[in-house]
Amino acid sequence: MVDPMAGRGLVGDVSYIMKRKCIMYDLHPFRQDIKKLDIMTESLPEECRNADLLFWDDPYFKIGSSAKKGRDEFLPFIRHKTDQFYDLGIKQIALVVSDLSYDNESKDLFSWHYTNAILSTAKWRVHRHIHCPLTKPQYDRVKENHRAYGVQHKEIFGQTTRSLVVFFREGINWNIIRR
Repeated sequence: MVDPMAGRGLVGDVSYIMKRKCIMYDLHPFRQDIKKLDIMTESLPEECRNADLLFWDDPYFKIGSSAKKGRDEFLPFIRHKTDQFYDLGIKQIALVVSDLSYDNESKDLFSWHYTNAILSTAKWRVHRHIHCPLTKPQYDRVKENHRAYGVQHKEIFGQTTRSLVVFFREGINWNIIRR
């Protein structure tokens, strides 16, 4: 497994429990088993070659180094990154994304935008699309952000889930990598 945005290392902890090897990276490593890497500006190292799964938690369209990019710049960036993952031999990508809605429709970014951007390369195919409810702390943060954006005054639906979209390489036999 590869987790290029490891945060506090939850994916690595679960991988350890499941007896799977996990290589973790983050812009701000929280602990020693997480290596420093800015996935937004750097490529994954060779040690990630042929990984069974890359777990990519929300690329934070409006946060961090991608915050200066608009949707029209950000989606080609997503395609470019998934091309890099393909070239490294990554077998699957599990992408966790949140739908982001703004007053200006051209800034909206939904799970299908990510999915269509990745599928447009013809290198990946969708295996699963799963809706994941937010935890109470996540929901509280979203609720606070919605207050900041004035969601309740503009009659815009608030977000209560994220999407987990699992892609596999074109041409790979899914049953071979299933364990």
